[in-house]
Amino acid sequence: ASDTFNPSFCFRLDKDTSGIIISAKTYNALQWLNEQIRERKVSKNYLTIVAWETPDHLRMTGALSKWYDREFGVAKMEIDRKEGKDSLTTTSTITQYNHPRLGRLSLLDVTLYTWRMHQIRAHLSDAWYPIIGDLMYGNPVTNRLAKKEKICRQLLHSTTYSFWDPFAEKQKTHTAPYPDDFSLLISYAL
Repeated sequence: ASDTFNPSFCFRLDKDTSGIIISAKTYNALQWLNEQIRERKVSKNYLTIVAWETPDHLRMTGALSKWYDREFGVAKMEIDRKEGKDSLTTTSTITQYNHPRLGRLSLLDVTLYTWRMHQIRAHLSDAWYPIIGDLMYGNPVTNRLAKKEKICRQLLHSTTYSFWDPFAEKQKTHTAPYPDDFSLLISYAL
């Protein structure tokens, strides 16, 4: 870091999303990482637990646009095929299992190809697979039951972030382990 630059995050996670984020310690590193992000030369994967049984693979392409949600007092994304920005999210089902209170759940590996605000949450909600604990896009009944299981946030976790490191001249992949609330619900799958 220098006297005129403070370390800065290269992207952000939604409130209550856990996992890995990347920051730059110098202005040049920030510029370089932001360029890699703009050119889609980095990869990010997430894990999530959703309600109901999902297909082995999903490809969600709903165009997204932002609007202001008066109920939550925040900006929210919605599928808008006329004026929305193109977006692509894919999922692979890792496992499916029955939870005694929440019913059928699916653990998904999620890959983002475009990085729109709330993209994963909006796409999964639109596909009728709401993320457990997601107050904005989720299922209210499922969320009330999840709260009784001590789930107090959306179960979305940034697991890997990978990019080419020009200084080390190799691909770097950073990972973050499951948080405790994921482990709690996944334990029912074992």
